[in-house]
Amino acid sequence: MKTILYVLFVLACGAVPVVSVPLSTCVTSTGLHIADGYTFKATPCELCTCHIGHLTCGVQDCALPNCESYTTPPGQCCPVCQSVKDSVPAI
Repeated sequence: MKTILYVLFVLACGAVPVVSVPLSTCVTSTGLHIADGYTFKATPCELCTCHIGHLTCGVQDCALPNCESYTTPPGQCCPVCQSVKDSVPAI
């Protein structure tokens, strides 16, 4: 609202000052500034988007793989089946 009033004031006065106006940003819990419209992975399972100064995050829902032995690889969210080679100890 203040921005609209300022623009109307400038138009009514006929003066156009040079003003640097930063874009809306979001701040994460760790203090990181995120640009408006930017989407990023906060964790392997959490996707966040900055929208007009508000950070919105969603968590990916993973189904368990249809196998006896599974693992979640580092940096990934959802578990995957282990190969037979990985699950059988070498003799």
